[in-house]
Amino acid sequence: MIENLNYYHLQSDRCLTLFFTIMNFRERNRRHARLSREKKKETLKSMQLQISESKRENELLRQILIKALGMDQAEILLKENNLTLDSSDGPHGDATSTCDSSSNGVDEPDDYTEINS
Repeated sequence: MIENLNYYHLQSDRCLTLFFTIMNFRERNRRHARLSREKKKETLKSMQLQISESKRENELLRQILIKALGMDQAEILLKENNLTLDSSDGPHGDATSTCDSSSNGVDEPDDYTEINS
């Protein structure tokens, strides 16, 4: 009978150890997931800031080019490089409108609440 008692005691210790091991794993997993989400948000914010700064710089460079060469020469130079005077063309210069600085050529949400959640 004492042997059985020790056996059951060992089994309960194993169960408790397994239980706490699983709980510890789950807690570490939750912590890691939270940190990963926070890192992703920070990366997204950083990328959005970088895009915004690049757009401003691009627009400034376009204005400098127009001022230095004139509208006609600037347009010719940009067309030779598959670009337009439109500030919305992307890396491949595939924008269709010209000189419309209100459009950014990318389908982006007005706010990023969907992405950040």
